[in-house]
Order: sequence, then structure tokens, then C-alpha cells
Amino acid sequence: MLLPAAHVSGGELAEKHYRLVDSRRAREVLSYSWGFLVFEEPPESVHLARLLVGDSRPLVVVGDEVSRSFSQYYRWDVAVVDFRSRRVALEWSPAYPSAALECENPPSSISGSCVRALRRALAMWEKEGRVMVVVRGEEDLLSLPAILLCPDGGWVVYGNWRGFLSLIPCTPLFRGIARRLLLEFFKEAESPH
Repeated sequence: MLLPAAHVSGGELAEKHYRLVDSRRAREVLSYSWGFLVFEEPPESVHLARLLVGDSRPLVVVGDEVSRSFSQYYRWDVAVVDFRSRRVALEWSPAYPSAALECENPPSSISGSCVRALRRALAMWEKEGRVMVVVRGEEDLLSLPAILLCPDGGWVVYGNWRGFLSLIPCTPLFRGIARRLLLEFFKEAESPH
């Protein structure tokens, strides 16, 4: 059974565990990049992103390579990392977060634990400063709930596995696309804990 619309309505996402439907079409569609695409390497990619994002807040970066580049060349408000890149451990020193939250997210999933952590991080950043969400497992699919939870005026930035940036403005249009992807390609599953 795919997700009932009530679980992904009005920009909200229920704090349940969702698994990616195991299908070729789902993987093809989710690997397609959308939003504004930047094909340059860092630091040029971050400088181009900076032109688009400007002073908009919050700036949510998803993935270690993106978080590392934005830490070095620009800024971020919420970073979602697992300290791995292409399934290999990655050592880097993030810009000092004011707060760090942890969550567990198995491969091909969006866990309720990480939805809660993202919701909390997006509520905290303005008062606390930079908030890092450290994922035990994989952060790959967490850009979708980040887009749904991000307030108007913010941006979500993630790296495509082919090596370029996707910059998504947090608007009703892009939340609608994220909602549609969740409804079509995820199903509610038992929490692994």
C-alpha cells in the first residue's frame, strides 16, 4: 500500500517510517534532479548557489560533500550528514554547529526518527544557530522531508550522485513535487526499532 494522502498533506509529513518502493521506475524518478542545477565543482558551485540563495534563510544542506563545501565556502543553517560519501567513511570537520541532533535512517527509507530531528532542527536554527542532524544510516532520501518541512523563503541543497548540486527553493510548488514523489514512491512500513 502506498502512502495515504493524509500522511503527506499541507506540507506535513507524519512521523512514521516510510520505505522506498523497490522498483526501477522509483529509482529512476528519484535520481532525476530538479530545482536549480549547478554543474560546476566547488568552490564555483557554491559561489553560484550563493547568487541564487542570497540572504534567504533557512539554508538546509543535505549530504556530506555539500555540507563540507558550504561549510568551507559559504554558510548553512541546518546540515544533514552521515559522515559518509558514496558509502565510504568521510573525515571532515564541519563548521561548528551550535546544536547536534541524532537520528537513525536505514537505507531506502525516511524514518520517523529523522523526520522528528529535521522538524526540531528547523524549529531551532533561528535561536540556536547552526543545527546539524547526524544520521546513523543513510541521509540520501532526507532531502524530500527537508523540502516538505522547510518554511517559505528557505532553500534545500543536496548533491546528485553524478556530481552536481540541486538547489530547491522552499515554495508551495516544490513542496507539491516532494509530496507527489512521497505519495507515489514510498509506502508506510514497520519501524526497524
